[in-house]
Amino acid sequence: MAARKNRRSRAEVDKIVERIAEMMVGATWIRGSSEATLSKELEVSVSQIRQWSAQASRLAFRVADPTTLNEIRAASISALDRLAVMSEGKGDYRTSVQAIKERAVIAGACVPAGDGPGVASVVINIQKDPSFRRAIAVMNEALLPFPEALAAVNAAFMREAAREKRREESRALTSHATH
Repeated sequence: MAARKNRRSRAEVDKIVERIAEMMVGATWIRGSSEATLSKELEVSVSQIRQWSAQASRLAFRVADPTTLNEIRAASISALDRLAVMSEGKGDYRTSVQAIKERAVIAGACVPAGDGPGVASVVINIQKDPSFRRAIAVMNEALLPFPEALAAVNAAFMREAAREKRREESRALTSHATH
């Protein structure tokens, strides 16, 4: 078996992880675009960058105090709000919706339900965050001139709600069957 090309030393990896952690703490790390940029810069796969960013997030949150974590959350939410508005203005509704969903995860209004992209990757609990409800209302209002996009977004939310209901029913049946 041949050795891997361009294998990095532990020290190099540690520096990369620290760099990513600093970007996270400084609220300049944007999942997706930062990964792609760093992947090209370092000539490694996006998958490798994601592995390093997972290490970096553990490092960033271990060393950050609660005030810093709140500042990170606030800055992240603010950046995602700006991204949603900017994307919406350019007609990029998919990115806008994804930014709103990511904002909801950070705000604690929903939890990730899977690793895949799209609406189905998030279980929404709107009751926890009224600002998320306002964001959805704004998004729906912005999509009014684009009925196909509005219908697609609403259909995706409805599909996810139906999936979550089936998951809850399945959990209830499984729980009842084991007792």
